[in-house]
Amino acid sequence: DAFDKVLAQVRDLVRRGDPFEKARAIAAVGDLRDREALSALVDLLGTRPKDLAEKARTALVDITKQDFGTAERRWRAWIADNEKTPRTRWLIEGLAAKDDDIRRSAQNELNRMTGQFFGYRWDAPRTDRELSLAQWQDWWATQQKDGQRRWP
Repeated sequence: DAFDKVLAQVRDLVRRGDPFEKARAIAAVGDLRDREALSALVDLLGTRPKDLAEKARTALVDITKQDFGTAERRWRAWIADNEKTPRTRWLIEGLAAKDDDIRRSAQNELNRMTGQFFGYRWDAPRTDRELSLAQWQDWWATQQKDGQRRWP
């Protein structure tokens, strides 16, 4: 469809655009949480200008709720291990991140996408977060078992 064509063009700009186009395209794929752009973003981690590499890292974190900094090999390994995993699962894993911003972002997306809450608060003490995280994991296991809804 038309959206997929436009998104493919945006991904192409991530790879081949001039620095201005790349920066705009990186922001777009990050905002759209486009998992198909992950390898193109990893390719930019070691490039110059450095602000472009940082924008690519930020987009990777926004999409995956992981943060491996600029370690291309770690990003590629994670992507290879998780490329078939539903992104909803990535968000649940993001609830356990050390980084406050990742936890906050994962919580916001999960609450909005699923309508579930389970008492999780990104800024709660770790033991409280772990109890809520266990409920999210149980919910996910039930979703996978029931198979009634396909989660992104």
